[in-house]
Amino acid sequence: MNYEILPGPSLAELARTALARAAAAIVSEASPGNARQDVAGRVPVRTRPDGSPLLLAATGSMLEQRLTACPDAVTVSVPAAVPFSSLRLTGTARAVARDLAARITACAVALRSVEFGGAVPAEVPVEAFHAAAPIRTVLTCRCRSGPGHEYRHRQSRRAAGG
Repeated sequence: MNYEILPGPSLAELARTALARAAAAIVSEASPGNARQDVAGRVPVRTRPDGSPLLLAATGSMLEQRLTACPDAVTVSVPAAVPFSSLRLTGTARAVARDLAARITACAVALRSVEFGGAVPAEVPVEAFHAAAPIRTVLTCRCRSGPGHEYRHRQSRRAAGG
């Protein structure tokens, strides 16, 4: 299916949004000899400015050792919005920072491929993924009293017990 002809956000914007909204990701080895896609683990994930995933592995954990020592590609999977079930980002991971006090190693993933999974999978060009921005959700208050009103309205309702 050609998703680019449909109205609404592009596949790249949907992919950037799915990654930006994810709190954690499933990481698996993506080597050709790994047909089972062995799961290395679940890890907190953040987004770098270019949109690529930043995995926050516990320092000294088996997952951190596999991410930093293995030159093979890994697949990072996060949930995606309908009509897709997941977003899979594949690339090589490398350690970019360590916080010894917090015992966290940040591993950046250099992307090779980005694709949505589901009934009708869709591939996203990596260049388009990096160039896109996540979709920002704006809450709108029904009383429409001007910018910033949504926050003030929620706070006044909480204070009033409503």
